[in-house]
Amino acid sequence: MKSWKTSIVLIVLTSQLMGQVSWQRLGALHQASLAPNLTEQQWLAKADSLWLGMQENLELGLPLPTDSLPSISQVGLKGKHTSLYTWLTRSSSGFHSWGLMYDHKQKSVLALERSEAITLWDFNLGKKVLSGGKWPAMLVYEAIPFKRKGQLHFLLLGFNPGEENIHFKHVEVLSFDRSGLPQFGSRLILWEGAKIGRKTFRYSAQASMMLKLEKEGNRIVMDHLAPASPELKSQFAFYGPDLSYDALEFNGEEWVLIPNVDLKNSSQDLGKPGQIQRFGPNIKSKRQD
Repeated sequence: MKSWKTSIVLIVLTSQLMGQVSWQRLGALHQASLAPNLTEQQWLAKADSLWLGMQENLELGLPLPTDSLPSISQVGLKGKHTSLYTWLTRSSSGFHSWGLMYDHKQKSVLALERSEAITLWDFNLGKKVLSGGKWPAMLVYEAIPFKRKGQLHFLLLGFNPGEENIHFKHVEVLSFDRSGLPQFGSRLILWEGAKIGRKTFRYSAQASMMLKLEKEGNRIVMDHLAPASPELKSQFAFYGPDLSYDALEFNGEEWVLIPNVDLKNSSQDLGKPGQIQRFGPNIKSKRQD
């Protein structure tokens, strides 16, 4: 008869093996969910299976293996014992964003549900606050913690491939209510005199926009976007960096837009914006640990 210690070891090894197989299956599902020209039914079946499988594995405490699911972004929310997982799938109507929050301390998973009231073309997006697991949906590649009046918040930087000719990047405020549930869009950004909770940038799919935390200093630096010519104003498929830079600086109360900052003498590496490097069947992101 096997000892109780031997039995426990066998159970642990079996669980680990099952977890590895499960993650591999989910990795294959994720790649399949990115295939072009899927019907809505085919895409939804694969995307839902991936979403539920992610939840189940995280609830079992199985760590996400970067080799099996390299294109799922994992960002730690420092000070909250929480990880934010985001990824993309693609149907015939375009890309879709998915999200989960895993509380390592409570060992609980919160599924983030995209709000039907939110679209990438909603120009009032910055004034909408989402709670109860609702979120605007994006692939998050960085979460910057900051404190305001003793409360911990995060400034999220994200990406969404959006449409064929236009890409989107986002700055988003994440906070938590008294019960510990996330709230997206708290108005802690001062942008051109208006208090907003998120800022969405729209630009040409042929361009690349820098949006990152500066290595030295407490600010976010970004390319300033402009149309290729004045008559193309508001035609975002023709927007791109104009070789000037803006910044968001935290003053202890809110993040304030500082236009036309000088980065020429900065020691930071502007060639590594910490952004999504490519998108499609092999989406990659630089994780910010």
